Amino acid sequence: MIRASVDETWDATGTADMTSEVDWKTQADALIHRFKDDRTEAWHEEAHDIAVQLVTCLGTANGSVPRIEELLQRAAELPARASSADSLRRILIRYWISLTEDGHSSLLEPGCRIIGVHGNLGIATESTDPPSQRWMAMQDYRLPRAAGPTDWWTALTFNGGAILVRADVTPNLGRPTDDQLWELVEHAGEHGAAVVAELFPHLAAQARARR
Repeated sequence: MIRASVDETWDATGTADMTSEVDWKTQADALIHRFKDDRTEAWHEEAHDIAVQLVTCLGTANGSVPRIEELLQRAAELPARASSADSLRRILIRYWISLTEDGHSSLLEPGCRIIGVHGNLGIATESTDPPSQRWMAMQDYRLPRAAGPTDWWTALTFNGGAILVRADVTPNLGRPTDDQLWELVEHAGEHGAAVVAELFPHLAAQARARR
């Protein structure tokens, strides 16, 4: 079992809701200017285009869930340990949650990539018991009320450490590449690396071959 911090926030009764008035366009516009003014990294151009496409989606009546999910997939390919990439992912995931708060069936599986509500990229490792209401009430971000029983998962993050995510507000972004897995192992610590090796046995074989 991996110890994790909770990546969600609930009120004292265990009921959650998301801030209803969020100026998504202002946040996205700020990132557009940030990536436009700073092209020091090769991935900044891709990040700039994702932010521009997000603003385009915001211009529609209700946004486009499939389009936002496509942008989430692209954002998941940006560097995992870059704060500005996390900022872009954070806006995308929270906007996606606001569009799907009436219900979303997310089938997480061990080893799939996820994005937490703070924009941190990781992989789901195992389903787990829901955290305590007291613990959930201490978090600094509010999610929509769950429509019914929902699963919780532990996830290892590329920034190091682990988080808990609620399955119904966490999209499955597919399997990580081997390069992404090696990056995860580099920052996962001994126990986290063991979990990755258990989920991806071929990685352990590669590690033995490198010795």
